[in-house]
Amino acid sequence: MVQSIVAVDSKTGSGLITFFINVDGQGCNEDFSVTIDGQTFTNHISHGAEDNPAGSIQTTKGGVGDRSIVVTAVTSNVSSTARLINL
Repeated sequence: MVQSIVAVDSKTGSGLITFFINVDGQGCNEDFSVTIDGQTFTNHISHGAEDNPAGSIQTTKGGVGDRSIVVTAVTSNVSSTARLINL
């Protein structure tokens, strides 16, 4: 299960949102989502407890400027803190 989502970031213009996932001893196997300008983007991520904790969500929003981004682990109901990112 996801315990936290941290270090949300993006390379300007790429539309790719990256983040790190902290999981418990069970790992995770669930959808992660982000909503930008009313459009939701989702990526299914599976991580074992010892796997690399990196995750990402590709969006079609590259080049849209600063947006407040919150990444959510759907099943675990865990969200990152809001972060202003220049997409």
